[in-house]
Amino acid sequence: MARRDLLRAQALDPGLLQEIEDAGLLAAKPRSRGARSRAPQVKPRAIIGNMIAGQPNTGADFHAEAIVVRYGFPALLIRNGEVETPQRKLWRDALLAGKTKIDTAIMAVGRIEVDGHPQLKWIGTGFLIDPRTVVTNRHVAVEFAQSDGSRFALKPGMAARIDLREEVDTTSDPATEFSIDDVVHIETMEDRIDLALLRLSTAAARRLTVDPLPLETQLDDGALIAAIGYPAWSPFNDEADQDRIFNDIYEVKRLSPGKIIGNQPTDRAFQHNCTTLGGMSGSPVINLATGAVAGLHFSGAEGVANNAVRAEWLLDRCRTSKVKATLAGGPPKPKTATDKAITKFAGRDGYDPAFLGTGDLDVPLPGLNWLQRRDTAPVAGGSFELRYRHFSVVMNKARRLAWFT
Repeated sequence: MARRDLLRAQALDPGLLQEIEDAGLLAAKPRSRGARSRAPQVKPRAIIGNMIAGQPNTGADFHAEAIVVRYGFPALLIRNGEVETPQRKLWRDALLAGKTKIDTAIMAVGRIEVDGHPQLKWIGTGFLIDPRTVVTNRHVAVEFAQSDGSRFALKPGMAARIDLREEVDTTSDPATEFSIDDVVHIETMEDRIDLALLRLSTAAARRLTVDPLPLETQLDDGALIAAIGYPAWSPFNDEADQDRIFNDIYEVKRLSPGKIIGNQPTDRAFQHNCTTLGGMSGSPVINLATGAVAGLHFSGAEGVANNAVRAEWLLDRCRTSKVKATLAGGPPKPKTATDKAITKFAGRDGYDPAFLGTGDLDVPLPGLNWLQRRDTAPVAGGSFELRYRHFSVVMNKARRLAWFT
């Protein structure tokens, strides 16, 4: 586990380990008084090298996997709609470059709050996807909404709203709270897309001055992302790590930068390494360069990965629910044919009629009549034979299928 994550971190961000070392975060974990004497000290950098090489970490008291999971990926407080300045240059540069669009995205994210729940005052995070529609997770919505078999609605005796502020050092302000009076859609468990669409009241929508967030379905490889939400203290994550990262400040709006990571679980979801806790369920995962939503955060495992519903599925559910979601940059451009020559197949000999032998054993390619030739796709040189290694294909251009192979 630790070696895999170190390899992943080094590949995604070669400067991370050096930045962490320079910041003094690679110190060995302190031992309690009266513990046995330490083994000879091993430099943290050497330990990392050993783990990447697959060698055991003998004689060391250093928890190297914490570097990948616990350091370098902050949860930044938001004050007056702006993100605090991070220590890492990578995040400083990305946040500065995309500041205007990131600030716009922050304004469209809020905390899902409820009245009438037996235990909770707020449930998770949500964001605006059109002027009246809020996106959140299914497991957030079912705390206060349900289906009666024919339609979705709020549970009897309960009320819900989204508060678009709830930042550090602020108090509740009715001007930033927008009531939710209807439920557009909640996914079923069988669909396994942790998604729900909620509807603002008409009066709330009239007061709204925030732009909804566009979706981005074609995120470039290596793009920097961030989850925006309201992390709450979690009993499922290391307490010391939470104290260090969050400084005992929870349940307020934060931005957690990160990256999309490998081993994508399904075509409906992707994995990311933004720092999240409970309360961030329903957070938008945005592209830091554009401010557009690449996914909907819904779960995670400490030291492994976080998961987000892909924007393609958000867009699909919005369309089927008649929600007017928009795409960043407008509809994707259709792919056009290219005239660029493909040379990697040059020199391949194709089918050999004499592969069984010559004379009576010779097996030539089938011939084409004039009607077939009219519908056959030609190749360079005027032939119809598309040659590969040891076999050939003759294509019907009308049907886009092979006449024979």
